[in-house]
Amino acid sequence: MGVTHDLIVPGSGTVAAVLSTILQLCGEMKEWQDPCTRLHQRLKKVLEGLKTLEKKKKRHPPPEALDKYMAVVSNTLCYLEHYRGKKLVFRLMKHQAMMEELRVINEETDAVVRALGLASADTGNWKKQYEDDQRTHRELLASSVDNAQEVLAELQDARSQQETMLTLKYEVELRPEQQDAEMTKLLRTMMATVIRTSTTSVPKLPPWFLPPYEIRFDPKPFARGSFATVHRGVRGSDKKVVVKCFLVDGADVDEQTRQNIEAEMNLWHQFDHPNVVKLLGASHMSTPPFIVCEDATNGDLRSFLARLDANKLQLWKLLYQAALGLEYIHKKSVVHGDLKLNNVLVGAEGQAKLSDFGLSAVRTSAILSETTPYTAGALRWRAPECLKTAPTSASDVYSFAMCIIEAVIGEPPFARLDDDSVHEKLRNGEIPEKPEKMSAEVWELVAAMTNVDPTKRISLSRVLKTLKDFADGNLRSPPQAANPASELTENANLALVDTDIIVGILDNVSAMDDQAKEQSMLQLVRICVEDEERPVMYEADAIQILTNLVKSGRNNYTKLYALQCLKWAAVVDAKLPKLAFDSLRDSVPEIPAKELAFVVNALTNGTDQEKEDAAVRCACIATRGTGGLLREVALLQPLVALWQSMSEAQKLWIGMVQPLVSLMRNGNDAHKLLAAEAIGSLATENEAIRAEIVRADAITPLVDLLRVGSNGQKQRASHALKNLALQIGVSQKIVQMGAISPLLGLVRIGTTQQKQTTTDLLGSLVLPNYPNRPDIECETSIAPLVALIMVGSAEQKETAAGVLVDLAKHDETRSEIARVGGIAPLVGLLATGTNAQRGYAASALMNLASNDAVAVEISHEGGVALLIDLAWKGNDQQKTSAVGALANLAFNDSIGAEIARCKGVGALVVLMRTGSEQQKGYAVGTLRNLTVNDDIRAELAHEGAVDPLIKLIKSGTDQQKESAVGALTNLSINDAVRSEILSKGGVAALLELLRMGTDELNEKIAGALGNFANSDEGRMEIAREGGIAPLVALLRAGSEQQKGYATDTIRNLAKSNDKIRAELVREGTVPLLKNLSRSGSERQKESAARALQQLNGGCCILM
Repeated sequence: MGVTHDLIVPGSGTVAAVLSTILQLCGEMKEWQDPCTRLHQRLKKVLEGLKTLEKKKKRHPPPEALDKYMAVVSNTLCYLEHYRGKKLVFRLMKHQAMMEELRVINEETDAVVRALGLASADTGNWKKQYEDDQRTHRELLASSVDNAQEVLAELQDARSQQETMLTLKYEVELRPEQQDAEMTKLLRTMMATVIRTSTTSVPKLPPWFLPPYEIRFDPKPFARGSFATVHRGVRGSDKKVVVKCFLVDGADVDEQTRQNIEAEMNLWHQFDHPNVVKLLGASHMSTPPFIVCEDATNGDLRSFLARLDANKLQLWKLLYQAALGLEYIHKKSVVHGDLKLNNVLVGAEGQAKLSDFGLSAVRTSAILSETTPYTAGALRWRAPECLKTAPTSASDVYSFAMCIIEAVIGEPPFARLDDDSVHEKLRNGEIPEKPEKMSAEVWELVAAMTNVDPTKRISLSRVLKTLKDFADGNLRSPPQAANPASELTENANLALVDTDIIVGILDNVSAMDDQAKEQSMLQLVRICVEDEERPVMYEADAIQILTNLVKSGRNNYTKLYALQCLKWAAVVDAKLPKLAFDSLRDSVPEIPAKELAFVVNALTNGTDQEKEDAAVRCACIATRGTGGLLREVALLQPLVALWQSMSEAQKLWIGMVQPLVSLMRNGNDAHKLLAAEAIGSLATENEAIRAEIVRADAITPLVDLLRVGSNGQKQRASHALKNLALQIGVSQKIVQMGAISPLLGLVRIGTTQQKQTTTDLLGSLVLPNYPNRPDIECETSIAPLVALIMVGSAEQKETAAGVLVDLAKHDETRSEIARVGGIAPLVGLLATGTNAQRGYAASALMNLASNDAVAVEISHEGGVALLIDLAWKGNDQQKTSAVGALANLAFNDSIGAEIARCKGVGALVVLMRTGSEQQKGYAVGTLRNLTVNDDIRAELAHEGAVDPLIKLIKSGTDQQKESAVGALTNLSINDAVRSEILSKGGVAALLELLRMGTDELNEKIAGALGNFANSDEGRMEIAREGGIAPLVALLRAGSEQQKGYATDTIRNLAKSNDKIRAELVREGTVPLLKNLSRSGSERQKESAARALQQLNGGCCILM
C-alpha cells in the first residue's frame, strides 16, 4: 500500500477526505471564498504530485516533509472551521487577522513543496494573486458595509443592531491604533449604515464592554449555578480569565432589564478591593450575556475547604476576608443578595474574593427565562424577610451567618430538609439548629446575626471585629446585638492601636513614677503575650529598657513584668542570650508570702478583671521561680504529711496551681492564655509543683487548648505539657488524653516556635511509651504511629510504618491517616529512610492513594517523583509498592500528567516488560490511566510500550489483559500510535482474545476495535485478520453495550470497499442491523441506520 494512502491528518481522517471537507468549507467563506479555494487547489496539487512520484517509484519523500504537509492541511481545516459563516461585523473586525493567517498558510505550503522536491508553477504566483485578493476583499467589504439591505439582513432586531453598534464603537473609540485609515473608514461606514437604516438609538459605549471575539473559552463549563454557567477562558494572548454566561436568551431581555444590567455592570467595574472579584469586561447585548472576571484559581470557598484538611485551618481568615469584601460593596450601596460559599472564591494567593454580588437584574431575568428553572435551594441562605421583600444589607448579614454554618459543617444550611420544609422554617423565623461541630462562641455570633427582626441584628462592623478575633485566635467576649452607642465607644477605643501603646510605654516608662511604671508594664505584658505584637517591642529598643527596669526598678511587680517580657525575648524569640536572662532573673528578689497569698486569693475569689491581673502576676512570679524553695519537699510522703511538712510560702506556691487550672477550664480566652503561660513556667520548677499540676488535672484543659485554642494558647499548652512530661508516668497520661493528634496538626501548620516545641513534646510522649517493637505492633490509634514516624528511632519508624501499611487498607483509617498529618512523614521516609522504611512507606502510600483526596496530598507533598525514583532504583519489593502507588495515583488526571513530567513513563514500560507478574499488573494499570492524555500517548509509543502491551494481551493474566486492552484502546485514539499498533499485530491479538474472552473483556475489546475502524488501514486489518465474524456474533448475542460497540465498528467497516461490504452481508449483518434500528437504544438505532446506509452504498443491493 502506498505512502499517500497512509497519510492521516490527526483527529480528522485521511488527507483526501480532509481536502474534500476543505473545499466544502471554502463555499462558506464569503469574501474569502476565492483565495481559500485557490489554497485548496495548491494543497490538492501537492497530493497529486506525491501520487505521481509514488507511481513512478522514483524516490520516497522525507517523512518530516510529509508531516509538514499534513500539518498545513490540518491548519487550513482549522482556519476554515473557525472563520466560516461569520457575520459581517466579525469579518470586518478580523479582516487583518484573516489575511495574515491565510498568508502564513500559503508560505507554509511553499515550504512543503520545496521540502518534498515537487515542481510547482504557482509557488511564486500566489503572492501576486494574494495582493490582488487583498484589494478585492477590501472592495467587497466596502460594498457590503455600505449596503443597507445586506447589513440589516444580519441585524433583524434592536438587540443585534445595538450589539453591532457597540462592537464598532469599541474598535473605533477604544482601539483606533490597531486600525489603519482605510479600515477605520470601513468601520465608520458600517456604523453610519446601521444608524441610517435602524430605528434603534445609538448606545453609549460602556467602559467594560467586550465583544465576544475578544475572549476564547472552553465551551464545557466547570461550574453551573441557578442563573449562569462558568467557563475557563483566555483574553488576548495568554491572560487567564473566568467567563460567566448567563442562562438567559439575550433576545428575551427587555430594554428596561438591559438598562438595569448595564447599571449593575457600571458599578461593579468601578470596584477595586482585594476581597472583591475584579470585573474585566462584559457584554449585556450578546446571546447569551456574559461577564469576564479575574481567575480565582482555587475555586469557590466551599470546595476549597473540602479539598484538604489543611485548608480548613484557614476558615476564619477566609470568612473574615469575605466579610471585608461585603463591607466594601455595602459602602458602595450595593446589596449582594445571593450570599453563599460558592459565591466566595479563593484566589491564587489564598485570598477570599466576593463574587456574583448586585446582579439582581441578571438573576431575575434568568429566573423568568424559559431557559432555566428557578431553584428554591437558594432559600437556605435567605433571610426570612426576603420571602416578601427585596434583599437588604441586613439580609446579607443573615445570609453571611448561613455561610458560617456552611463553612463549619461542610454542608448547606438545613442540609437534611427539602425546599418546602426550608420555606416553612423561614416563614416561621426559624434558623438551623446549632451544629455539634460549632463552638458556643461561634454560635453566639450566628444567633446575633440571624435575629428575625432585621433592625436587631448585629451590624456588619461588629461581625468583622468578631471574625477578626476568630481569625487571630483572640476572641475575648461573645458578640452582642447591635447597640449604636457601644459601637461608637468601641470604635473610639480601637483608634489607639497596640503598636502605638507599646512604643508609647517604652518611650516614657523611665520618666514615670513607680505606680505608673507598674501599671504601664502590666499593660505591656498583656499586649506582648501575643507573639505577633512583640516585634514592635524589639524595634523600640525594648531589651535595654526592660533590662534597666529589672536592675534598677524600685517596685517588685515592675521588675517582674519587665522580666516576663525578657523571658519571651530569651526563650521564644531568641533576642536575648539565655545566660543573660538567667542572670537578670536571679537579681529579682523573692516574692513575699503575703503577696503570694494576695495573688492566690484574687485567682480564687476576684472579679474577671482581677483574675486576669492575678493570672498575669502568677505568670510573672512563675518566671522568676521559687528560688529553690520547693527543692527539699519530699514527694513520697502521704499527702496530709506532705502538706503539714511545708512552710507557709511553700503552701502558697503549691496553692497557685488549682486556681490556675480552674481558669484554664472555665475562664475567658485571656484567662486561659495567661493561666497556661503560668502553668508552663511553674512546670519547669521541680517535681513537687509538677506533681501538683498533674494532681489538679491540668492535663485535660491543656489538651483541650491544643485542640481548639488560639495560636498563643496552643503554644503555651504544648510548652506546659512538654515540661510536665518530665514527670515519671505523666507522658502516658498525656497520650491517653488524646494530645498527639492536635500536636501533629501543630507540627504541620504551626509557627516555627510551635513546631519546635511540639516536635520536642512528641518525642517526650512517644519514645518512652513505645520502647519495644510489640508495643508499636499492638497500637491501633493512628496519631501515635504517625508521631513515631516523625520523631522515633530508626526501629520505631520502621515498625510504625509497617503497622500503617495494614491500617491503610481500610477506608475509614485512610482518611484518618491523612487527617492527622500522616502523609508528609511517609513521603519523608521515601526520601530519607532506610531501605526497609522506604519499602513500608511505599506500601502504605500505595494503599492510601486509592482515596482521591489523599492522592492529591501525596502529590502535593512531593511523593510522585520519589515513588518514580523508587520504581527505577528500588529493590524488588520497593518497586512493587512504588508502581502500585503510581497505579492508584494515576486515576487522577492531573497526577497522571505529573507522573509523565517526572519521567515515570519509562520506568513503567521497563517494569511492564521485565518486572514480576505483580509489577507488570500495576505498571499496565498505571499506563491504562495515563493514556487518557494524548501527549502521554505519544510518549508511551516512543518509550516502546506497544510491544509489551500486545504481549500481555496474548499471554498475561486476566487482569493484565484487561488493563492492556484499556491502554491500547486509549492509545489507538492517536493516529500515529494506532498505525504502530496495527503494524505490530495489535488487532490480531485483540481478535484472538475476543474469541475466548469474558463478557466484560469482550466489551472493552469491541470498543478498541471501534477506534481502529476509524481509519482505512485499521478497517482493512480487522477484515484481513477475520474480525468480521466475531463482531457479528457480538451483534447477534452480545450485551447491549457490546452490540453498540459492534454496530459502530461494523458501520465504519462498511465504509471500506465492496469486498468487505460483501463479507459483512454474507455474515448476516443486515437483518441484525435492521432489527437493531427498530428496537435498539437511540444510539444503537442511529448507528445501525448509518451502517445499513453504508452497506447500501456499496455493490450489494439491500432489500
